[in-house]
Amino acid sequence: MTGVARVDTAPPPNNPELTGFISIPGTQTMVRLNGFARINAIYDLMPAGNEQIFVPSSFPIDGGNGKNARISANSTRLSLEVRRPTRLGPLRIYVENDFYGGNNTPGFRLRQASAQVGNFYGGYGFSAFVDTDAYPDTLDDEGPVGLAFLRTASVRHIVKVSPGVTATISVENPSSEILNLPAAATDEQVIPDFVGALRFEGGWGHIQGAGVVRSIGYRWQGNDHNRIGWGVNLSSLFELGTDSIQAGVTYGDGIARFINDMGGLGYDAVIRPDLTLRTLTAYSGFIGYTHFWSPHWQSNITGSIAVLERDRFLPDTAYRRSTYGAANVIYQANSFITVGFETLYGRHKLQNGDDHDAVRLQTSVKYDFQK
Repeated sequence: MTGVARVDTAPPPNNPELTGFISIPGTQTMVRLNGFARINAIYDLMPAGNEQIFVPSSFPIDGGNGKNARISANSTRLSLEVRRPTRLGPLRIYVENDFYGGNNTPGFRLRQASAQVGNFYGGYGFSAFVDTDAYPDTLDDEGPVGLAFLRTASVRHIVKVSPGVTATISVENPSSEILNLPAAATDEQVIPDFVGALRFEGGWGHIQGAGVVRSIGYRWQGNDHNRIGWGVNLSSLFELGTDSIQAGVTYGDGIARFINDMGGLGYDAVIRPDLTLRTLTAYSGFIGYTHFWSPHWQSNITGSIAVLERDRFLPDTAYRRSTYGAANVIYQANSFITVGFETLYGRHKLQNGDDHDAVRLQTSVKYDFQK
């Protein structure tokens, strides 16, 4: 991911030489306009819920055997990056948008908007809890169900512990996602989310561990109900020559907001009939392998799972588990054009045991503005 915070505002792995910047005459400021245009052609062999991205938690139970075809350019991205030296260290401003803001129709959506001076970062982007450098390479924009995934506003500081070792402390925008919220009740957070991460990296790849402590609560009829949630994430990418293995696991209590397939669905906690609040345990994981057949051809295979605990106060139709698998082949025709084909499989299971699986075929063509 180009826009994530890195120690000393270091160049991202996909542009280590910081190419493509234009100097503004008479200043020390450099500007880079970038992005890509991408077309996704999708064919579902059975109902898969979301027509744009592969989201097992959206699969319709008892959805039948209907098929669906769709072509879209919503994953097209535009980005602006500004860099310049300052007395406090290198300054970097990054803004990125795509077109997923209109649901099934194109709509301009903010993905990232942040500023970093030296090792101080502030803005909207990926949480310090997640490790985007370990994400498997899928043509599907949603990615594996078990990723630790969240974009949010935060303020953080990165500390260089020793060569190849960094620590991050982050204060992040909180949000309580609660099931069975009474009418007129509002979610409530008495403290922000606090995230800490430790990263080890070298020529072999990297390992990152992170933890989060958060407040989950709601307010109703003048009464506050709050619980403490927590979670841990361990992720890595190991390089095997030109190939690589990516893996990650997440576990916690009240951590569903940070898990890709559960975020936004209200599974951080559940309200019991006596109005007490109970946080829910969730865990997830993924593993991926990337193989380069040649400088122009590569394949990726990925498997993932996400699980929410059973709880008698959850509705029978609430989420229980999802699985995800993806395999693709990608051809880099030249420095600007990439073509790929991917097969996706997923399953969505409810608390009562009902489930539905789906298979999707996807072809993508991407034109990079700069490469």
